[in-house]
Amino acid sequence: MSEYPKRPSHFAHNYCRLLAKACAANDITALGCWLCTVIVHLEDSRRYTGPISFYNEQLAPLLGIRKWETLEKARRLAMDHGWLAYECGGRHKPGYYWVTIPAGLEGMDDAPCDESRYPKNGDLEGDQDESRYPKNGISADTTVEQHGGSFIPNPNPSPNKNTCASAGERPSRQEEPTFRATETAKKGAGQTNGDSAAFKVWWEHYPRKTGRKAAAKAYASAVKEISAEHRIAPTEAQERLLEAARVFAASDKGRGAFVPYPTTWLNQGRYDDDPRTWTESKNGKPVQQDSLARIR
Repeated sequence: MSEYPKRPSHFAHNYCRLLAKACAANDITALGCWLCTVIVHLEDSRRYTGPISFYNEQLAPLLGIRKWETLEKARRLAMDHGWLAYECGGRHKPGYYWVTIPAGLEGMDDAPCDESRYPKNGDLEGDQDESRYPKNGISADTTVEQHGGSFIPNPNPSPNKNTCASAGERPSRQEEPTFRATETAKKGAGQTNGDSAAFKVWWEHYPRKTGRKAAAKAYASAVKEISAEHRIAPTEAQERLLEAARVFAASDKGRGAFVPYPTTWLNQGRYDDDPRTWTESKNGKPVQQDSLARIR
């Protein structure tokens, strides 16, 4: 086995910050970064006395991985880009892991890389040496060649500009339509999924199973119409439709031979009919079952 490297104090913390600062996830994926993070902190728990040993079946659950191929891909990417060392232990033996730092990144400073500003003198007590805290972490003018590797020095597309609106501020006109469109799309997707599940329940209770696709569209329209008319949530509108379908299915008309098509029942708003009309004649008197049988 290769010689295990010497580690300085707090190496695990510095290593994880370096993973983020070097944008390693662009090369080894988020899962590869998670693999390296787990390994380096387990090294720390061993006080950096040696590599970490795992069988694949032991390591995979720690990472939330179910397939061996997924573990192998993440491990291979991390190794190829210089973030991880792995040696197979052989047949019926665990493999050995320890993290590494890619060539060219060993000397990268440990300064913050976010957009925050270090408070001015008087705002905080204690160490006030601003020279230790670059105003923007990595400068926007920093080139890849200065640090090596293939990381993106500043992933923010608008360096030195706060892209988040502060409290009480509205997004700019250029940003607002995109935000609203995204939120609308999310809400629409959620309602579509909910309507689909609720429609299946409604469909099971409606007595006539004809024209399912057309009925699904009519059902979605009915939910929106009821929600807008009564100013209630879509889920409440779905409950009203379901209850109406149950009552109708148990009525004389719902058990008769001339049950309306589901689309017709929905589009004509028959769920709002007085349920007594489903069991009474036009003059308001109850219709006897034998009379209904003769009519049908």
